[in-house]
Amino acid sequence: MNSNYKLVCIYPATYDELKQKGVLHLMTEKDENGFFSHVYHVLYPAPASRTMELNSNHTIIETGRYLGFLFNVPGLSYLAVLLNFVFLTAKVILLAYRAGASAIRSQTPYIEGLCALAASWVTGIPFCVSIHSDYDKCYLLNPHGGAPVFFGSRKSAKALERFVLSRTPVVMPIREHLAKYAVSSGASPSSIRVIPHGIDMAPFLEGERNSARKDLGLPQDLKIISFVGRLSRENFILDLIPIAEEVLAGNKDILFTVVGSGPLEKEFIDSIAVHGLGGIFKLYGFQPREKVAKFRISCDISLCLMGGYSLIESAAAAKPIVSYDLEWHHEIVENDLTGFLIKQGDVKQAADSITRLLQNKNKAEQMGRNARAKVIEKHSLEKTSQIKIKYYDELISGGTRL
Repeated sequence: MNSNYKLVCIYPATYDELKQKGVLHLMTEKDENGFFSHVYHVLYPAPASRTMELNSNHTIIETGRYLGFLFNVPGLSYLAVLLNFVFLTAKVILLAYRAGASAIRSQTPYIEGLCALAASWVTGIPFCVSIHSDYDKCYLLNPHGGAPVFFGSRKSAKALERFVLSRTPVVMPIREHLAKYAVSSGASPSSIRVIPHGIDMAPFLEGERNSARKDLGLPQDLKIISFVGRLSRENFILDLIPIAEEVLAGNKDILFTVVGSGPLEKEFIDSIAVHGLGGIFKLYGFQPREKVAKFRISCDISLCLMGGYSLIESAAAAKPIVSYDLEWHHEIVENDLTGFLIKQGDVKQAADSITRLLQNKNKAEQMGRNARAKVIEKHSLEKTSQIKIKYYDELISGGTRL
């Protein structure tokens, strides 16, 4: 695709955070197969300001805090926030002008969204906001970092979110259920354009269980239940402990592989030791994407209590999924067809579902094949990119205005 369109995208992250999470490849997919000839990724707040090239079509612009010491001066934090908002917005405006940007996208409806709104108002360049989480739910699960706050207040953040979304011409939830969240948080129903996650299916379609286990040094004779993701409260990582105890009570020769790191890593490791489960857990920390694919292929069951990309990858690897019945999970996990949906927190039911799958290998393998077929149909990178291109084209051509 030959296009001169250019995109400025604003994230609440740093380059090192994105690299540690193994999601830099997701940034390079934002050109949507060449629909945008160049994408400028503005990351804020960063430890320091710097610019780097991901490749010839993607530039990362990390933006440090302006007069950052003011955040630590009593009584001046409000001034610091205001100054940094003006500084970030001015930087985005200047970048958009110099780059000849066709669109501005914010990854959140908070400070980044307000910046996109202000930059659009000054430059006349259309903007959009993508919604990646039910932030209210995330806050309930983790009031200390699960969702954005503004001046220490979630209520203030909600007011900012409503202000931004009510003035955004195109709001892009990444899942159907988030469309309802966006509308309830101020977005106009006419602004909603759902952009489902897409992944490169190839790494999950290649290889098979035994060879993946050999490559990873995993035993061939054990039944493996795999968790891949951030070790955080929002992902219910501590629920793995009672689930494992229940599974172990009725099954032998099992192994739980845990790939990832996060804020609850130490607590999780300590809990494994306290419960005497060191023999059935293996923790591998953060792993590069190619190894993540092998871990998914190597397992018999994917335990994905809360997931986004994780849910799609698990299905792409043709594994039956045991998941909590939350958010959008029902779009992929169907009981007795692609896996099992479990009431949140019901570790006994989760363990019973795992045992059912372990004891019925043929059924489990068929459910895995069903899951793969489902995500290939709805979540391949090619199909989801076509959807995004359609909505970007609407935005840029002026077909969507509030």
